[in-house]
Amino acid sequence: MDIYYEDAKTTLYIGDCKEVMKSLPESLAHLVLTDPPYTKDTYYPAYKTLATESPRVMRTGGSLVTLVGQYLIEEVVLMFKDKLKFNWIVWMNQPERHIRMALGIEVTGMPNLWYVKSDKYASVRIADGFSVTGRDGINKPLHPWQKDLSWADHFILSLTKPSDVVLDPFCGSGTTLVSARKHGRVGIGVEIKEEYCAEIVKRLNG
Repeated sequence: MDIYYEDAKTTLYIGDCKEVMKSLPESLAHLVLTDPPYTKDTYYPAYKTLATESPRVMRTGGSLVTLVGQYLIEEVVLMFKDKLKFNWIVWMNQPERHIRMALGIEVTGMPNLWYVKSDKYASVRIADGFSVTGRDGINKPLHPWQKDLSWADHFILSLTKPSDVVLDPFCGSGTTLVSARKHGRVGIGVEIKEEYCAEIVKRLNG
């Protein structure tokens, strides 16, 4: 696996997340926080890799939070069955970006599936709904899947402590890494496209 960028607080790998995650140490991450691609052609291998590889690299008691399209919830939950303990669904309300689906449903936000590496529910206190406060998830200036920084802030501040390790196997524009750095966490990310790796480094050092 190739390191694209590294400093004391952040490591960014370039490559296929499946291969990179297999090479990461066991019990590394306190939190896996990610937004996998979920187009028709990409969602199955992306979520399958996340469900298969995450448990090994997570610390006992650690959390995994992944965004997922509503229409994929049933299938993704089945992928995680017997891998991690389902904890809750946390709703991300995204004002102003309301897509109308073919079913006639107006989508006002997205669910985050929250899992824990434990046989018990997580013992932290967290609201099961929040609203993003910025516009990056609407305007998407750096990546077609970009999410607002306040999305990552919500989970990193709620589920980790300073110096904890946060892993994002599908970095995209690097929102998770930027938030981890801002809040004194150690960020580890994987991105397959060099053009986005370059944008992530700019954000980290901007």
